[in-house]
Amino acid sequence: MNLKFLIFIFLTLTYCSTNPYEGELTLNGDALFTEISNLEDTDRDLDSQCSLLEEERQYHENDNLPLAFFVEYEYYKYRYLGGSPENVENYLNSLFFYCDMGDVFTENWNSLEYQENLYQQLASAPIEPIGIIDN
Repeated sequence: MNLKFLIFIFLTLTYCSTNPYEGELTLNGDALFTEISNLEDTDRDLDSQCSLLEEERQYHENDNLPLAFFVEYEYYKYRYLGGSPENVENYLNSLFFYCDMGDVFTENWNSLEYQENLYQQLASAPIEPIGIIDN
């Protein structure tokens, strides 16, 4: 009787303590990171990804920027590194939900077409040198 109870408790804790988005995030991360060759395996640690995502969110909030800019920034970051549009979208969707920020993603993600259009505009914009005015 006690053994069955202990097994039940162990199985309950095991299944309840895992994040339901972990498997999806791992698959989407593998697909994305095979395209991005300059990321180390240490950059793929899920907990550090969540910490980094939270830190970047706080930067945007502290600067009073809309969270849509935060989501766009995350998209641009992985596209710039070489990820395909679909793999970046899938990864970000999984990452935001894994890190308990699914509502931020859902409320601020317009569409893949929209994000890619903004990214292409940014990527093709000429970079103007900034002159320093010395007084």
